[in-house]
Amino acid sequence: MAENVIPRIAQIQERVANNLKFFRGKLGISQEKLAERAGLHRTQLSAIEKGGNMRLSTLVSLAAALGVDEVDLLAEREELPVALKSGRKRMDEGTVE
Repeated sequence: MAENVIPRIAQIQERVANNLKFFRGKLGISQEKLAERAGLHRTQLSAIEKGGNMRLSTLVSLAAALGVDEVDLLAEREELPVALKSGRKRMDEGTVE
């Protein structure tokens, strides 16, 4: 493998993870809801948002589910992801998504 490829892969994985959280936050949707829209399991999306590996087809599915172009998930942006409440909603806060 070419030199410096592994650090570059890690940078891109982190960028995609941040962009997923950014766009998901702008839409105000949970990991569970985005995973459902993209045809993934929530734990798979969680791993990707932590910088895990994914297939190109998964990137395409996530972009479509977010209503953005695939390039938007790879782009470097200065804006930070919107902080969302983590965990499941309590019944008195509304329905679980």
